[in-house]
Amino acid sequence: MVTARLSLADLRFALRHLYEPGLLQSSPLSAHIAPADDMGAGSLRLALTDAIEALKPGPEGPPQSPARRAYEILYYRYVQQCTVEEVAHQVGLSLRHLKREHRKALERLAQHLSERYGVSFDLRARAPSAPAAPVPQKVEPARTAALAAVLPAVLALLEPMRRRYGVEIDIAELDALPPVLTDAVTLRHLLLSVLCVALRQAANGRVTLVARTQPWRLGVCIRSDGGAAQMLAQDEDAASLQVAHELASRFGAGLTISSEGPFSAILSLPAAQQVPVLIVDDHTDALQLIERYLTDTRYRPYTARDAGTALELAVEIVPRAIVLDVMMPEVDGWELLGRLKQHPRTGHIPVIACTILAQEELALSLGVSAFLRKPLNRNDLLAALDSVIPPAQE
Repeated sequence: MVTARLSLADLRFALRHLYEPGLLQSSPLSAHIAPADDMGAGSLRLALTDAIEALKPGPEGPPQSPARRAYEILYYRYVQQCTVEEVAHQVGLSLRHLKREHRKALERLAQHLSERYGVSFDLRARAPSAPAAPVPQKVEPARTAALAAVLPAVLALLEPMRRRYGVEIDIAELDALPPVLTDAVTLRHLLLSVLCVALRQAANGRVTLVARTQPWRLGVCIRSDGGAAQMLAQDEDAASLQVAHELASRFGAGLTISSEGPFSAILSLPAAQQVPVLIVDDHTDALQLIERYLTDTRYRPYTARDAGTALELAVEIVPRAIVLDVMMPEVDGWELLGRLKQHPRTGHIPVIACTILAQEELALSLGVSAFLRKPLNRNDLLAALDSVIPPAQE
């Protein structure tokens, strides 16, 4: 006998949060498919994954049958938590076609659950009756720029100024340099700000630009030689260098200006090959401290101040390691650790527990890969990261 009436939106909500116990247990499905169960959300998760597996056709069926397509869409999207783009690629559909087939797959699953658990799904309803899910924090793909590609446009813009001051510009070979971890516009304006000063400081002389690869960085040295500095432009030079410092700070670059002798500037630009690391801590000061510790290293930090944001980021960027504070409000580090270990896209990521608590044995028993006590120091942090991400693997 039918005892409940749900919507496809209810089913989709539960599937989207299959590995998030708190949200999964809040789903209306939990009251009808896994009521009063000691396992709580775990029981509903098992019921849903079993139902998806029950839709899998036998090996004798055609590989492109609607039944197999429905199973694969549900399996990759929800059991494996793949992105929509990854599912489309896996099953060989356009995103538009996938949207139609996805609804058909949900309807098949709803029918199976109806027959097995005596619930009824209103296939016409589209408004969700489940609690609103938190809006995921989208992470933009890392933008990169190649110095060799950006510099010609910079020099073209500077050509009238170069002729005005009678300056020759020498540029060393720029091939085989790593891309920089910023966008082309920011890199262009940074170079323009510094080179404008260098040209004025080298009137009737020479400006040289040399770029060298450094560990996880790209070093660029710009130097003025043999000219007569234009003292009348001191205010403008100061303003240009201030802009350069601000631009550099936006993407973790360093800028050092020589205070003695001919003008020279050294740019230390983060290379795009940096290793992504997720830092989870509810204290802003702690996050900023770790970000400073990781400056000029092979690690690129992403930060989150709560469990929901941390899980969204971990699924989105799939970092090579996660540094996790244990004592956080609402959802603490241990609960978040469990969610990360259960999720198919994050379960393999090594987690470094970082806490003031003396609970190393507990942490290791729960599956962390390393343990750090606060207050944290830079050497211990880098040693822990290197232990779970050996440089030889890069």
